[in-house]
Amino acid sequence: PATIDEIGQDEHPGLALVKLKVGSTFFVARVTRRSLHHLKLSVGETTWMQIKSVALVQ
Repeated sequence: PATIDEIGQDEHPGLALVKLKVGSTFFVARVTRRSLHHLKLSVGETTWMQIKSVALVQ
């Protein structure tokens, strides 16, 4: 599981950036605002994450 460390704004108004922590490693996910509210994601919450390999950025 991953812990939500931070939720911020994306360049696009319909998207949010979610910073997740797994162990000592951080990941940033881009999710729609609709999904953010539908899933009721909040800072400090533990959740599962899945990596879409074609969307990786260095």
